[in-house]
Formats: sequence, structure tokens, C-alpha cells
Amino acid sequence: MSCSEIRVLIALGVWRHVRRRVPLRWEWGLWSMVFPIGMYGVATRELGRSTGMSWMTALGGGEVWLAAAVWLIVFSAMIRASFHLLSENRAPRMP
Repeated sequence: MSCSEIRVLIALGVWRHVRRRVPLRWEWGLWSMVFPIGMYGVATRELGRSTGMSWMTALGGGEVWLAAAVWLIVFSAMIRASFHLLSENRAPRMP
């Protein structure tokens, strides 16, 4: 995933949630962001190590932390949505 592709993804996210006013809520598709961000970070870090480019190694290390943060956010949102669904199913139903 190149830098321009990441910019397009960010722009589409802003367009979807700000311009089109689609509420930000849990969707299974959010997991599809976690793996590419992590792999892009690891690949950048390893390319920096193999070529001796310290700035690229540092950039990749930062991207790995970004991927960890995205994973934590997506996981937390999934757990929150699961508890929300459970609480809806346990609530007494009105006739």
C-alpha cells in the first residue's frame, strides 16, 4: 500500500463520515484496515534495516505502533458493540 493509497483511504473516510454524515459505528470491515497498516509498517521498517536507511526504520517503527493503536481501537469497538447487542437482547420486551 503506497502513500497515495493511504491518502485516498483517508479522504474517502472523511468524505463518508463528514460530508455524507454516515455515523461512525462498528462494522466487521474495520478489521480489513488493521492488517495492511501493520504489514506496511513492518515492511517499511525491514526495508530500512536492510538498506541501512535509519529514517525509514524509524518511520516503519512508528507505523507499527499506529497499527497497534488501530487494532486496539477496532477491538474495543467490537467488544463495545457485542455488549450493546447483548444488553438489547436481555432487556425485557414490551408487548
